[in-house]
Amino acid sequence: MNDGVALLLERMKTNPEEFYSNVTGKWAHLIGTYRQYLNKADLKALDDGIATLMQQCFTEEVMEELVDPKEESNVRKLGRIMKKQREKESLATQLHIDAHNKALGQTPIAGVTQTP
Repeated sequence: MNDGVALLLERMKTNPEEFYSNVTGKWAHLIGTYRQYLNKADLKALDDGIATLMQQCFTEEVMEELVDPKEESNVRKLGRIMKKQREKESLATQLHIDAHNKALGQTPIAGVTQTP
């Protein structure tokens, strides 16, 4: 097994919240970047580990809702956190696009701008 995969599988035991989202989770980008280079057994181990975490999260949410439905559930908290993250990413993307649009208004001659 790849050492990085083994480390992440151990990390899942102590910090499961870092793996709850395949989109905005702490390790999502890293796993996504190297996914194509890992062998099938390593990918299966990662996917199985994440699936186990999500199944446990599901069970906890069901129990929490049954025991005390008034409290905000972890799923709702996670959804709220993920929404804020998407909003931050959206703002960063817009700022990036705005910077490109500003740069596109420049001609190759420094300091001279074109009219739209």
